[in-house]
Amino acid sequence: MDLTLILTFIGIALSILIPVVGYFYKNHKDMSNYYSLIWKNSKKILPKDLLNERPFEDFYFEREVDLFLKKVLSEKKNAMLTGPPLSGKTRAFYNAVKKYNGKFYILATRSILMSHFLLPAYYRYSKNRLIFIDDFQNFVEKQESFPQLFKTAKAKDIPVIVTCHSGKEFTKARNKLIENNLDADILFGENIFEIGKVSHEEGKIIADRMGRQWEHISFNGTIGSIFMKLNEMQRRFEQSGTIEKTILRSMRSLYVCGVYEDNTYFKMDRIKKVAGQSELEGKDFEWTGWIKSLEEKEFVHLSKKNLVWAEDAYLEYIVKPETEISNVELFEEIIEIF
Repeated sequence: MDLTLILTFIGIALSILIPVVGYFYKNHKDMSNYYSLIWKNSKKILPKDLLNERPFEDFYFEREVDLFLKKVLSEKKNAMLTGPPLSGKTRAFYNAVKKYNGKFYILATRSILMSHFLLPAYYRYSKNRLIFIDDFQNFVEKQESFPQLFKTAKAKDIPVIVTCHSGKEFTKARNKLIENNLDADILFGENIFEIGKVSHEEGKIIADRMGRQWEHISFNGTIGSIFMKLNEMQRRFEQSGTIEKTILRSMRSLYVCGVYEDNTYFKMDRIKKVAGQSELEGKDFEWTGWIKSLEEKEFVHLSKKNLVWAEDAYLEYIVKPETEISNVELFEEIIEIF
């Protein structure tokens, strides 16, 4: 074949292929802004895919929630796990899909505003798809198109499993559904499971198997309090300097008011603004040093995108405000700042 003709064919193929590849690359990049996992094989999921910066232990203590999830996954039904921070909701889901006798292709959402709902394409997978929403109470507050997600999932027969804080956060999420003409009891039916507390006897057994000394554990009835060193983190907070405490308290204020990104990532400029109300000012290199110090103490983790991650359990249980004020007063303060 004539070389000129071959080069012409190659040129035509590339002129078609490059825009197509570019389109799919852009589409995948756009989808990655809204989903942390895009139809990933459950057998290939890593702990960090779902647990983010939280510590992961190979040891796992099985409970009633595990039987519940096994049943839900086998029946491919919607479900909701509720419980306080550190009750092990996300870890239970991770353990369930990893042990499931088969494969699921998981779509995990981020709590980021999507102007209109987009479901990533699934070219190869027609069966065993699953949508996972962690911290549902945050997702429904920040994602206005969530009703469309449930509508699409139902139409395509894709089960949705969510985790949600219990108590007032669960009530807030339920009310948000009602505002959008949805009902938690209809969406999830009888598959709303509240993870109960771990007894002191069970806690001691777990601590012993983990090689942890019980007297050094600040146990609050959640399984995570055995793993997360709350007692030690309380000591570190109390021994932190004024600047470090101010930064952590600023992050706590943002957390309480829901002013953070997906999975409790906080924008640095927002932390600085709130801290500025406590007269904490500093140059960029000083802030880098302060955050690095808190990172060494395991309170936070600085990401490459100038976001600061914090474990919500620390903001909930460890970081205490300098002066106790009501949430309403705190909301008013944050609104005034921004």
